Amino acid sequence: MSLGLFDHQDEFIYSEAKFPALISGYGAGKTTALCIKAIRECGLNAGYTGLLLSPTYPMVRDTLQPTLEEALRNVKFNYQYFASEYRYRVY
Repeated sequence: MSLGLFDHQDEFIYSEAKFPALISGYGAGKTTALCIKAIRECGLNAGYTGLLLSPTYPMVRDTLQPTLEEALRNVKFNYQYFASEYRYRVY
């Protein structure tokens, strides 16, 4: 399945760098790339805990969380969201 990624997103997602970074302008797909990279890391590191964050809670609520859920649905991963803990379990 093609997710229609830009080259800079693809490079970030598959980067082997210890501290990968994607720096670009508004609307360039940074959050989408982060979420897809996180899902990829879930597969590579099953059983471990990971952390995604944004500078403020409204940014998590309005951007990061909906993008993560959309990405999980697009790749057909099952997940549970535990709202009281702000935690996802990805299967």
